[in-house]
Amino acid sequence: MFFGRPKKRALRVFFATDIHGSDRCFRKFLAAADSYEADVLVLGGDIAGKGLVPIRRENGNLVARVRGEPVAVPRAEEQRLRAEINRMGFYSVLSDAEDIERMERDQAHLDRAFQRAIIEQIEGWCDAFAGGERTLGGDARPDFAGANRRAVTIAERLFLPSR
Repeated sequence: MFFGRPKKRALRVFFATDIHGSDRCFRKFLAAADSYEADVLVLGGDIAGKGLVPIRRENGNLVARVRGEPVAVPRAEEQRLRAEINRMGFYSVLSDAEDIERMERDQAHLDRAFQRAIIEQIEGWCDAFAGGERTLGGDARPDFAGANRRAVTIAERLFLPSR
């Protein structure tokens, strides 16, 4: 106490970066508010995954190239396969052989698929965030300082009201 007043606790900020699309890292980021008694959470950048891993259905299995190696799993293990791909910082996308071929030869098509995957994931994170105790209240709004223009455009579309 200083002159009879209790000492105020300083604002506690938790900063993280480079989660590269990992759902596990995002959940840990949100949990940090409680774990570290943080007043503010700042996700500094590199939130998008590193790329796409197409998965195609073939003879009752799901087939993908993971870490450069072909992988085939029964369809019942789809969520496990997708989770493993996500832990490595990539997005899994169910595609047919024609779509995979098009992504390989058409950069614009690949870019659109990648952007869709980023948006779907961020929307899912927003839903998880809003569904939990960590909702943005009052005049609070996300801050996109330091993000690249493409990420800002996507994030603005998701988080900020239409103007």
